[in-house]
Amino acid sequence: MNDRFENIAEESMVLVPGQNGLHNHAFSLKKFAEQLILECIDQCFTDGDAERIAKHFDIDISEEE
Repeated sequence: MNDRFENIAEESMVLVPGQNGLHNHAFSLKKFAEQLILECIDQCFTDGDAERIAKHFDIDISEEE
């Protein structure tokens, strides 16, 4: 897999209220999933969509078919 997953995870951090009025960073699974799906959608709507998505994320799907 490529570094895009890590970049999306970093983009999925949100501020949450902490103690003493301070804010903490927390990972948002919902935001991560949304970003991942949107990125996949950007790769669709042409022939070979599955192959293009796999290539985009550097995932081998040849064994899954």
